[in-house]
Amino acid sequence: EFHKTTEQVALRKSRIFDAMPSGSHAVINRDMDEWPLVVAAAQRQTLNVISFGTHEQSDIRWLNPSPLTTDAGAEVAIGERRVTLPLYGQGAHVVMNIMAALGTMLALGLPYAEVLPGLAALEKVEGRGQEWQQRCTFGTLTLLDDAYNANPLSMKALLDQLTARRVTGHKHLILGDMLELGEGSDEYHRELVPDIAAAGVSSLVLVGEQMQALAPQLERSIAHVACANDHDQARLALLPRLAEGDLVVAKGSNKFNLSGLLKHLTRLSYVVLDEAEGELISAQSTLPFRPGSLVKLVTAMVVLDHVQDLSRTLTVEAGDMVGGSGANLKVGDT
Repeated sequence: EFHKTTEQVALRKSRIFDAMPSGSHAVINRDMDEWPLVVAAAQRQTLNVISFGTHEQSDIRWLNPSPLTTDAGAEVAIGERRVTLPLYGQGAHVVMNIMAALGTMLALGLPYAEVLPGLAALEKVEGRGQEWQQRCTFGTLTLLDDAYNANPLSMKALLDQLTARRVTGHKHLILGDMLELGEGSDEYHRELVPDIAAAGVSSLVLVGEQMQALAPQLERSIAHVACANDHDQARLALLPRLAEGDLVVAKGSNKFNLSGLLKHLTRLSYVVLDEAEGELISAQSTLPFRPGSLVKLVTAMVVLDHVQDLSRTLTVEAGDMVGGSGANLKVGDT
């Protein structure tokens, strides 16, 4: 909010060029709205600009852009040369990041062609499009974590990717506010409404004041829209709607820790009761999960009922190893 507008952010970040000697290289995204401001700052310092993006004037240009790369990979023109980036099923933001890296290698005179085959093994990292499957009692969910940070460009890329995604179940989306966008922040959020509505989600959870302000508009096109102020509210709003084959996607500024929300979304349920008073002490999750290891719980209860001195030290003997789970213990352990 300190910078007021994204234009001011671009101008202030462009000040890095002031410390660069004439003839140095600047690798710049040709597709960003603030391109004219940033490239002008680089040119005033007489820097060599290497641009990348989908724009037809990009020095490194993505020729077959799509929200998700296909089995054909990403076709990229580097000057007069065409190469295929072996990125399959990756989001558009990954291709953009790779092109930025290629631009840096060009600037440094490094042999970029040698690294291209290794891109096929590229793994998505936490908060940056990481995806995994989580087994639950009702089936398997696919979780997609793109919640390290959020701005209008990355949000649009994620929504385009979600729109193109096909799943066997339903799509669910958790969105947190985009922060530090300055005076135009409300408008940047409102501009997301058509893309959110077109993403094909069956349920939507909005976290943060600016996202929650979009609820009245989005309720017209999305069956289930919920507003949440914290993780617990978000989980409770989403959990009853999950089923086999569903996809759950999270995106928002890091402040909201939506990555943590995804990690704990399907934690096993528990209920702790005061048997004497008949009161609920604590509980987690509304889904009908069963305890992950009932045997261990019963074993603990037997020990508590029959062992008086819990401070006593015991040594594992050969006769104690009777099969089944050994809790990673071996003979001689104490």
